Amino acid sequence: MALQSEYPGADGLAIFDAWSEGVDTYDARAVRDTWKSFNPGRVTLGTLWHEAKARGFKGAAPSPEAAAETERKKRERDQRRAADEAQYRARADKAQRDAGAMWADALPMPPDGITTYPQRKGVGSHGLRYLADGVALVPVRNAVGELVNLQRITPTKPTADEERRGVREKRFLPGGRKSGCWHLIGDAVGASVLVFAEGYSTGASVHEATGLPVVVAFDAGNLRPVAQAVAVLYPAARLLFAGDDDRETEARTGTNAGRIKATAAARALGGLAVFPEGLPEAVGSDFNDLAAHAGADAVRAVVERAAGELLAGAVQATAQRAKRADRQPGQAPQADAAAPADGEVPPSPKEPRSGPPDAAPALLDRFTINDDGVFFTEHDQDGRARAPMWVCSYLVVTARTRDGDGDGWGYFLEFDDPSGKPRTWAMPARMLASDGAEYRAVLLSMGLRIASGTKARSLLTLYLQTRQPAEIAMCVDRIGWHGRAFVLPRETLQRAPEEGEDAPDRIVYQTDGPTENPFRVRGSLAGWRDNVATLCVGNSRLLFAVSSAFAAFLLRASGLNNGGFDLYGPSSCGKTTVVEVAVSVNGDPKCMQQWRQTDNHLESVAALHCDALLILDELAQMDKKTVGTVLYMLANGVGKGRATRGGQARARLTWILLFLSTSEIPVATTMAEAGQRIHAGQELRMVDIPAEVAPGTAFNTTHDFDGGAVFSLHLAKVCRSYHGTAGRAFLAWLVEHVDELRDRTREAVER
Repeated sequence: MALQSEYPGADGLAIFDAWSEGVDTYDARAVRDTWKSFNPGRVTLGTLWHEAKARGFKGAAPSPEAAAETERKKRERDQRRAADEAQYRARADKAQRDAGAMWADALPMPPDGITTYPQRKGVGSHGLRYLADGVALVPVRNAVGELVNLQRITPTKPTADEERRGVREKRFLPGGRKSGCWHLIGDAVGASVLVFAEGYSTGASVHEATGLPVVVAFDAGNLRPVAQAVAVLYPAARLLFAGDDDRETEARTGTNAGRIKATAAARALGGLAVFPEGLPEAVGSDFNDLAAHAGADAVRAVVERAAGELLAGAVQATAQRAKRADRQPGQAPQADAAAPADGEVPPSPKEPRSGPPDAAPALLDRFTINDDGVFFTEHDQDGRARAPMWVCSYLVVTARTRDGDGDGWGYFLEFDDPSGKPRTWAMPARMLASDGAEYRAVLLSMGLRIASGTKARSLLTLYLQTRQPAEIAMCVDRIGWHGRAFVLPRETLQRAPEEGEDAPDRIVYQTDGPTENPFRVRGSLAGWRDNVATLCVGNSRLLFAVSSAFAAFLLRASGLNNGGFDLYGPSSCGKTTVVEVAVSVNGDPKCMQQWRQTDNHLESVAALHCDALLILDELAQMDKKTVGTVLYMLANGVGKGRATRGGQARARLTWILLFLSTSEIPVATTMAEAGQRIHAGQELRMVDIPAEVAPGTAFNTTHDFDGGAVFSLHLAKVCRSYHGTAGRAFLAWLVEHVDELRDRTREAVER
């Protein structure tokens, strides 16, 4: 009954009695008996009112006086609630500060000569600290790992007289948070089963007997709130509730709170409740008592049998869901959207959009995804779902990423920007550390919409950390050849598997944020050939520059070393146009690099052009004193060695490439002007080529154009309209013939 669900006590009876007086057959005793027969259920007055209006009910409009009185009472109620909440937060925050100070000063090991609570209970000290008088401190942490309270447990159990005087064995800090907070024993990451226990000694006994991670909820009433929070953090784990069997209390009061609460929590979260077996009532009620009575093997037998049943049920449920999915596509129920923090109004949730293929089933996952975005559904204390909260626009994790050494883990994200353009980013997992502002800034700049407010930001981090896609891709920190694949900033070219071959692992370019893409494509291959390549015919410098762009893809296969060429000549001879045409093989000439940059930045630029042609315009813009050093660096293919904050050697950037430069004077002359002498190794690595084929021009022929200036302007224009397609087509061919590439290239070099 809706009224009893809102007012279960005398207030509800008074309202029901007053309403019943309106009929001629009113009987006060019958009203009381009827009231007692009602069950609260889950229908609230709000739901009842909504259903009544949906069926045509129209309540009488309140008088102005009644409306004003209602509004006044609402304001007073809101003010009292706000004051109470502020007072609660102040007390809780003080308790949290006190807990932090007490924890920092506490001892990591029990003091000598004192039998502490864990020793008295026959269990180990799992994450506890101690005061000088032997009081054990059990940390109470929230979902993000913050210490919010401490449970203090005395070494000895108080006597009956001490208890009458208010002495307690277990105490929390006054005003501290406890609901939905816990203490974890063991490692929950990757666990298939998580065990929940009321108290520390019970949790320690179960963990020591089985090795399973155990979440200590501190009391029976906290089992469900804690499990709801933990299930979000570890959605793939099955939940097992090791409850207390309070038979002695039941005999005295008629209520077995331990069994009732554990069973209710298991039912609400799709878990299983298990209780001690073979334990005499006079001996105790929990698994610590069972361990003391019959040993750890007895605890292990009961808990492991229940865990096996739980996992077997999960497998069966997954198989049943698969059968239903084969029979008929599933549809999620529609739900009303809740506005995200700070008043931003989100779209309403629609049918969930499919996630990554072959994703592991996310049991008890509170997140749903559809075309409108990612939503998070909270539950109240009774397990009823609240309106979904919008977290961000559509975003899925389609793969986990890691490097070839098993480090550098990350997430491969796919989403749409506001224009509907698909975007991807291989995000390093380390960016989720701290408050996550760095990764959110990158996603916002790429077009993802994120709800404002601290809670929404935390939920986004939680969403990413709890995704479990089946695919694991290899991440790399440079573009170019990686085995049989050629990695580009926005995609990876890989040969399609032949019949009978396994599909190759996906390889992705992983960075701290969106990087410049020197491999942009515009126009068609035929357009580039007809408008750009045909004008290179008969022009030696243009042919050389374009050929260098294609040759760079073959450098690794040839086994030759890095090297470069410098086109030197006077201004306005057309040398910049020559290298712009070379850039158009792979991408937009607007992305052409300049010498005017630091040598540190040039390392990143070189890695971004690995196994390709790096073009650097205007050598005169660079500090002449560093020219020789930079030439060595580019030719050697290794960046500077650097250390991490901890002093360890950081992985250095590497590359294999050809580079093409422009300058007004030869490199040796540039270095001589800075008082430096070019060495033989530098001359071998950087070959000077005169840009001019005739005085004042780099063009052997301007075809039908009126002079070199007009020809140069036309080339620049068509390169902006047609670029990137030729290099992409050549790469696609190379990838398909990668197995024969090395031998064919080296044979050609030897000829």
